Amino acid sequence: MSILLESPLLIIISALVLLLIIYYFWTQTRLKWILHLMAAIALIAIGLVIIERIVVTDREAIKTTLTDLAGRVETNDVDGALSYFAQSAKATRDRAAREMPGYKFRSCRIMNFQDFEPNADTGLKTCEVTFIVRVDVVAPTFAWDGPAVRTVTLTLQKEPSGAWKVLNYSHYDPRSK
Repeated sequence: MSILLESPLLIIISALVLLLIIYYFWTQTRLKWILHLMAAIALIAIGLVIIERIVVTDREAIKTTLTDLAGRVETNDVDGALSYFAQSAKATRDRAAREMPGYKFRSCRIMNFQDFEPNADTGLKTCEVTFIVRVDVVAPTFAWDGPAVRTVTLTLQKEPSGAWKVLNYSHYDPRSK
């Protein structure tokens, strides 16, 4: 069901295929009720696309949160980036607060999300997300100035407000694994 709520493509393609098949039958029979059926299918498809646009799934919310977080990192907004950390993850937040000022980002783009699925096995909604990020960064501590590709893994938790917050993070050079 979530695939219908995350992309209108399946809805649109299915409706078009169905409409083409029914149109073929209409051209053979010229029955008026077939035109009514086509109109109903078109209206249902439009309604489903509207619902798809309105409903935000957890996966979409997570991707939006991480894209926004990458924007904060790109602008070197340490406080803004730290606002994406859960209050309960003080040690992780403190580690990020110490680590981030050592970098000066010129760009930060999420390139590829690996497949992820939010879960509620523990009673709290959590999700582990791994993705590839491409950055252009100055890191004097590592004598680095230029582009880099990192694999980032975040553990997120859904807050009562509905916002997804970082509980833990790690990053590494994807060539090292």
